Amino acid sequence: MILQHIMVGGVDLKNYLEPGSLNIDDTINARSVIAFKLKADKNVFGYFTFEDWGLVSSAYTEEEDRGSISVSADITEDWGDLSSAYLISGVPVNIIFDNINYTGSIDTVEHQDVTEQSDYIIYTISVTDNHQICDKHKIVEVFEDETISDIMDYIVTNYLSEDGITIGEITNGDIVVSELICNYISASDVFDKLAEKTGAIWYVDKDKKLYMLERSESISDYVLDDDFPYMNLKVKDHRQNYRNVQYLIGGKAETEIQTEHIIAYENQTSFLTGYPIYKVPAIYVDDVEKTVGIKDVEEGKDFYWNKESDVFTTSLTLSGGEDVKIVYTGAFPITAKATDESQILERAGIERNGGKYEDAETISNVGTLSELLDLALTRLRQYGKMGKEITFYTKQEGLEAGDTMYSDLPKYNVNNMDLLILRVTISEDSTFDNYLYYVEAVSGEAVGGWVEFFKKLISPDKEIEIENSVENICILRTLSRNWIENEIPNILRPVYPSETLFPSETLGPMFDDGKQVMYISLYDSLDVEIYRKYRTSQKITSDKIETIFVFLLDEANGNIAKVKFWGGTGAAIDSESGVLVDTQTFVFEKTDKSVLQITKIDIKGW
Repeated sequence: MILQHIMVGGVDLKNYLEPGSLNIDDTINARSVIAFKLKADKNVFGYFTFEDWGLVSSAYTEEEDRGSISVSADITEDWGDLSSAYLISGVPVNIIFDNINYTGSIDTVEHQDVTEQSDYIIYTISVTDNHQICDKHKIVEVFEDETISDIMDYIVTNYLSEDGITIGEITNGDIVVSELICNYISASDVFDKLAEKTGAIWYVDKDKKLYMLERSESISDYVLDDDFPYMNLKVKDHRQNYRNVQYLIGGKAETEIQTEHIIAYENQTSFLTGYPIYKVPAIYVDDVEKTVGIKDVEEGKDFYWNKESDVFTTSLTLSGGEDVKIVYTGAFPITAKATDESQILERAGIERNGGKYEDAETISNVGTLSELLDLALTRLRQYGKMGKEITFYTKQEGLEAGDTMYSDLPKYNVNNMDLLILRVTISEDSTFDNYLYYVEAVSGEAVGGWVEFFKKLISPDKEIEIENSVENICILRTLSRNWIENEIPNILRPVYPSETLFPSETLGPMFDDGKQVMYISLYDSLDVEIYRKYRTSQKITSDKIETIFVFLLDEANGNIAKVKFWGGTGAAIDSESGVLVDTQTFVFEKTDKSVLQITKIDIKGW
């Protein structure tokens, strides 16, 4: 591997590279980090830092201590090829070898005099790869019953494309994610969740193409055996994270659909269920279905419930003897346990004790019992065998973090074993005048090695659900309008009585303060009203009205195509009541996993 160029902001700075300083660190499920040092004479390159892409430059003054900086006037020196080599955070960097490129942007720059008397300055530069683009974008979305391909394509199109990210290749992209809630989390975190659930790896390449590939297919072309050119190989046996009994605590499992009958007594207002209610129930009185709402959130319903509460209440007056029937899905606490008896017996024979290594993991998600047991078994497959950590140096190119490498080194007790490469560090070797690769790897899991483990994590016909730390998110949307003076109706034009002022085609009555924007109606693509609601709050100034509408979890769920705003003294909860003051296109899918806040801003445009 031969270094050809170090491109910084489009300028080749290879000739300024400090020998032995180039280091590239590639770690699985982490960002690649490139570090190197540049050395330059102060009169050519060293004294200046660059700000605002060269529009303003800073320089050390000759009179001041070199630890301080003052702003200089125009730089008149001839910078030559360095005129666009801005050493500031964010500038793109491309490290070009004869067979591979590493790209990213400057993360940090450190300036240091070689000595106080020296005319040279050392620049220590740290570069993060293109994954940092995904780190800086926050995703606010709810995905339900979407494929991985659809989710990633949506995020790229709506969040990452402005920074040049495009889709490369997605394997297992047809896997359906039943639910994924993104509450202001980075795109990187979203991709991490998808990769974790599917046993995949994701990365952004030098061309800013996004990939999500099956890790089971990421097999190294090399075999670690006596013919492989390794140096200073070390093998460490350990029992870190080992377990042969796995507990999952704190989780809850869904019941099957429960049907319970309660014979009411006179004026009874609250009722108990056998399990805490997890999903919206159906409630009947003498076989007549009643309306159901969320307690302390909704009004005007016959019965009220709260999620994971075993109490529901009624606003009805019961005379006694009525049959109150509730049909619902409940949730109950569970501790899932998985045991590997063969490993217990093996450890008992070696250690001459009971042989059990127990681990407990606290979870908070709700799922089916079989899903929780599968998760417990997955943990045993991951950590159910004593581990080996293997490190070595090599000059062999082509090893990458995330690859699975077959190994067979009997003298190290590494026999026919899959290794997962966790980290590859590339550094200059000044002794050999080339590059050395330092490799860190771990042994595979108990059932068939890493390749089989990753294959068993997911199958294409299986739906997955992403566990989240929050149950719902608040999505913010803003709709604005600039009003013209002669519009009718006009919520921002004041009109006062006068002997010479009369209603006309260009003049209508003014709205009372507080009645300009009162209700919002949501409509589907067929112009059918989905939901109507009174405003949540409003702020009025002389030239602007700002109105907020909040739709809670169980409100207005469905596909919205447009919205209408209503005001005037006749506006009420009744459909189409009041004066229609504005209509706007609003394409949005509201779900019961999100709270929607619409801010309506009306601006006086004259």
